[in-house]
Amino acid sequence: MFTYNNLGLVYRRLKKHDSALYYFNRVKEYAPLAQRPDWPTLHTKTVHQVW
Repeated sequence: MFTYNNLGLVYRRLKKHDSALYYFNRVKEYAPLAQRPDWPTLHTKTVHQVW
């Protein structure tokens, strides 16, 4: 999950928004499995920063 988030951050910095969103959405899929209540909030914040 951390790897997907980091890849999303890299692609966001490279201005490859479609790829960034792909990886950020992968984080959203795995967040419930990690049982980390902060990840859905983090996901929403990072997705909004892409645009």
